Amino acid sequence: MTASDDQEVLSRVRKHKQRFRDLIHELVSQIPERRSILDNAQLADTLFLLLEGGIAVGLMYRSSEAAEQSKQIAETIL
Repeated sequence: MTASDDQEVLSRVRKHKQRFRDLIHELVSQIPERRSILDNAQLADTLFLLLEGGIAVGLMYRSSEAAEQSKQIAETIL
């Protein structure tokens, strides 16, 4: 794999993550009359980081437990 290949992979990953983040922002904006100390952008970014962290930890430990915990926390926040 060359440096050029690495850059291509990085570019694709960034685009994918941005689409995922945009989707979360769109979904949060569709929640009717929610109560939160966070505005829509803050809530969406919080959920994005929570989900990404759950995925990363799950991959590191080869367990779905972190993803399940992330899901439970997200449900509590919402």
